[in-house]
Amino acid sequence: MTPREYLALVVEPNLEDAAQDVSDVRRTYNAVMAVDGLAAHVFHWCRRHNAPYVQGLKDDTWYREQCGKNRANIQMLHDMAKAAKHVELDRGTPTIRTFAEMQPREFGWGEGGYGVGPYGGGDQVSVLIDGQKIQIELLLIQAVDFYKSEMDAAGIPV
Repeated sequence: MTPREYLALVVEPNLEDAAQDVSDVRRTYNAVMAVDGLAAHVFHWCRRHNAPYVQGLKDDTWYREQCGKNRANIQMLHDMAKAAKHVELDRGTPTIRTFAEMQPREFGWGEGGYGVGPYGGGDQVSVLIDGQKIQIELLLIQAVDFYKSEMDAAGIPV
């Protein structure tokens, strides 16, 4: 399966499902894990078909770290996926340390990203970073856009 096939078959349906109820932790969890998996699909495709693109990267974990450098939203997504898998992160300096940090929080008018989540606020699965609520749905959209640009740059066919 190519990364673009994975995107269409797994990632996009999970994103659509999560967008149906942005307060549902299960739906958000599935979308986070699917988008995180996209990084591995891109890395492994490149290793087989465009090795120079991932030269010097030992595995998909290193690829995720490289993608997260200077991109707080991408690093945050990968930290969420690791926290979901391991429950609690105690090595390094992750932005999200525990899965429990991802929970529904009330968003009022003017909070959050424009066009993201329900109009007029309501509960949305989010994390608190330095006292600021960060919508996970917005991070997912940004991460998918980033990995689409990675696929284009690596020459992954449509």
